[in-house]
Amino acid sequence: MRDGKLTVRVAEWQDFNDTVEELKRQRAEFATFRDDPLRLRLTALKGYVDGTLGSRTSAMLAPFADDPHNSGIPRRPPEELTRMVVERARAGFQIALHAIGDRANRMALDGFEAALPKNVARADAKAAGAGPYTVFTTYDGQTLKKGEFTFDKAYANFDPEGGQAGASGAARHRVEHAQVVAPADFARFRDLGVVASMQPSHAISDKRWAQERLGEYRVLGAYAWHMMRSYGVHVPFGTDWPVEPVSPYLGLYAAVTRQSTEGEPAGGWWPQERLLIADAIRCYTAESAYASFEEKEKGQIAPGMLADLVVHSRDLLTVRPEEILLTEAEMTIFDGRVVYEKK
Repeated sequence: MRDGKLTVRVAEWQDFNDTVEELKRQRAEFATFRDDPLRLRLTALKGYVDGTLGSRTSAMLAPFADDPHNSGIPRRPPEELTRMVVERARAGFQIALHAIGDRANRMALDGFEAALPKNVARADAKAAGAGPYTVFTTYDGQTLKKGEFTFDKAYANFDPEGGQAGASGAARHRVEHAQVVAPADFARFRDLGVVASMQPSHAISDKRWAQERLGEYRVLGAYAWHMMRSYGVHVPFGTDWPVEPVSPYLGLYAAVTRQSTEGEPAGGWWPQERLLIADAIRCYTAESAYASFEEKEKGQIAPGMLADLVVHSRDLLTVRPEEILLTEAEMTIFDGRVVYEKK
């Protein structure tokens, strides 16, 4: 970056498994570099709740349809996960949890719900023998205090009488992948203000065996980005490279067709989950900016926003879906200067 060679903006994640003390030490060390936070910064903590659907290690609420004695493997007990989420959220960290199976997604949501400031306060009050609401007394814009109970700036938007979305939405905790979600949990994503970070290409690479593994009922909640957005959940898209190809054109194609690159099946796999191309582009741009607290700096072309642009070889808003796969970047502009131009 200091040599002028870094032509992307990097939001680096720390390890959820590190202790809070170690995470704070890393942040303090990083701050001494005094780098431009719009170019290079630390953001979320990345943790894992389960494994993958392909290996049957995703944590499921019921056994796999094609392996009736196996319900997957959570990385840790739910109680331990919740304790770690609460501890790190309380210290002011945004948390991003890899969750594939419906049980894993529920475990992540349970942890985020327990980390809501009002629930943390009630748990502290209960542990101290106080009544469930006696902790809520003074608020000075920086801390919420009563006696020995103290909450840091991460809870500055906490309203003791308010709803869940405002409190949790301030933290913008994330579930990475959210591949299989139980019907009752879509609304929880919305109510808890949890971001569902999804990768459309997973659907078209997994569809060969996903329905056999999940069964006809659970597959309805799989790769369900349209359902998630219909509930008002923020859904940023990504590539999950190097697990999947890095090209966002493949992701856009998958989002609008739910077909293989050969065009199968006709009409798309569970086509009710297809998106309009404008919505898919928004998920890659504005929604991704929101998920990383950057919606005031990037995510759209508008006055005052960062001049980070890609000029495409085709008009993505008007071409036939199969032409999305043939699209290339003609020019890339970063911070107002051309850093790539197709020869």
